[in-house]
Parts: sequence; C-alpha cells; structure tokens
Amino acid sequence: MSLAVETELAPSGWYPDPAGTPMLRWWNGRTWTDHLEQVRPEVQIAAGYSTRDLGYGRAFRF
Repeated sequence: MSLAVETELAPSGWYPDPAGTPMLRWWNGRTWTDHLEQVRPEVQIAAGYSTRDLGYGRAFRF
C-alpha cells in the first residue's frame, strides 16, 4: 500500500530568487529555471506565493 502525498506547486511566474540574489527567478510551474530578471515595475512577482524560508528548487503556497 502506498500513500500519495499531494503537494500544491506554485504556478509559473517570477519569484524572489530562492538562491538569495536580489533578482527574480522564473519558476516554470515545476522547477526553477536559469532565467533571472532585475526587479522592475513591468516584471510582476507572482501573487500569493513565496519562496521565503524554502530550499532552492521548491515553491509552495505561502
């Protein structure tokens, strides 16, 4: 018998870089990419989600 663990992943979007840089990193809905972007008004941070206090490579609903 196996137990299914359901994890809600954040939708794709720009998030504060979990690696700790002052930039935004693109989360593709499944994994972090290598795409970095400067914080600026036309680049919107995905609302309702945070990478704060989470390990690199994960994004979960905050």
